[in-house]
Amino acid sequence: MATLVLSTVGTLLGGPVGGAIGSLVGQSIDQQIFGSPSRGPRLGDLTVQTSSYGTQIPRIYGKMRVAGSVIWSTDLVESTQTSGAKGQPDLVYSYSVSLAVALSSRAIADIGRIWADGKLLRGESGDFKVSTDFRFYQGGEGQDIDPLIASIEGIEETPAYRGLALAVFENLELAEYGNRIPFLTFEILADASAPTLENILRDASDGLIDCDAPAEIVGYAALGGSMRDAIEPIVDTFTVDLIDDGSNLRSPLAASPSIIGTDDLGASADGKAVARMELEQAPSRSLPSSLSVVYYDPDRDYQAGQARSETLDQGATEQKAELPAVVDASSARMLVEQIMARRWAQRDKLTVRLPPAFMSANPGILVELTGSQTSWQIQRMTTDGMTVVVELRPAWKASASLAADPGRFVPPSDIILDGLTLALVELPDLAGDGLNPTVYLAASSTTPTWKRAPVQISNDQFSLGASTARRKAAMGSAETVLGDGAAGPIDTLN
Repeated sequence: MATLVLSTVGTLLGGPVGGAIGSLVGQSIDQQIFGSPSRGPRLGDLTVQTSSYGTQIPRIYGKMRVAGSVIWSTDLVESTQTSGAKGQPDLVYSYSVSLAVALSSRAIADIGRIWADGKLLRGESGDFKVSTDFRFYQGGEGQDIDPLIASIEGIEETPAYRGLALAVFENLELAEYGNRIPFLTFEILADASAPTLENILRDASDGLIDCDAPAEIVGYAALGGSMRDAIEPIVDTFTVDLIDDGSNLRSPLAASPSIIGTDDLGASADGKAVARMELEQAPSRSLPSSLSVVYYDPDRDYQAGQARSETLDQGATEQKAELPAVVDASSARMLVEQIMARRWAQRDKLTVRLPPAFMSANPGILVELTGSQTSWQIQRMTTDGMTVVVELRPAWKASASLAADPGRFVPPSDIILDGLTLALVELPDLAGDGLNPTVYLAASSTTPTWKRAPVQISNDQFSLGASTARRKAAMGSAETVLGDGAAGPIDTLN
């Protein structure tokens, strides 16, 4: 276990995380966080967009990619456009929608890229690939109501969703996505700088955890049915030691190793002879021979990555853990190797019975046994009369980081239509008899990249929707006056 806990303090960690956390009344912190079986957050919980009532909204820390939950939407809005040859117009139907997506139950700093059906809807530079009006609300306690939602629902019926980070799309064009609402994911995540483990644990527990864990992490999503579910992946994966001081969970006090002499062993309150020490060893089949940790990889646009560690013991079991955090491949490999090493190193448990002089010792401190080459850590302490019963586990140190390759990844194209130039050109009807004048649209860009874009041509009498060609036009100005030519045929000379 990664925690060191003793006393029962009822509902110490029963408060809400992400707006949907229950309490476990009357149980110890150990049970509330790590004891009874419970399904914690899965990585898929953050990548599947929902619109169901009562869905949990995670608390996001650092930088993360999430799908969020659609909390408000209009019906699809249909519009028609006329296209086709003169005298034979065709009606082209297109659709748009307006919607609001809740992203985090904790205020976030900004939104980066946005994906729709896996393709970039908003690029690295903040440009949108399809037409929409976009507004972002950080989730502060003073944010205003959205004007679009208020205009449709009424000001009195429109909440400001304070404490909830929102993304609002107004008139999002859906032609690119088969005229349906696409599956959206957002790069957010919440803090201007990388958060530390101790800050995440303190915030996610509403201040009930105050530990010394200064390691930084790219991003994390606190989500689950209890505070235990929300923070267990951090405490377990990063091996954060915690003890219960009766009101908070905190790091063990730093102290020099205590020396347990041979004469201190085998103490008893009534003077009866007891074992000087009791050594237990967990069977190998209860330990993992293979351990995998699934995580979010920032080098692969936050897609799931997997780090794996194996032992030579074939009689043990295969285990898998999911970490709803953003870590690079090398860090993930280091974590899974550390978890495996710690579990096997601490398969031994040594129970000793000590005299009252050791009552001042605290869980978490290191001890040395006279004659033993192993360093031990106090895992748990209880009292039996004037005798201190101490459970010891072998002390363990983290290993050095290991290099790892995140694997091959082909990101979606991020084409920026910068410096778009449009021109209307009056030419003969090249597709017909060549006599009727026709207005053509030419479009080009100063950049080498190009993507077809929707264009709307309108005046006081009509509005016409069109699209640029799939290849950009070659546009320029004539340096001299063109020579004479016939009106009907194409002048290939001039």
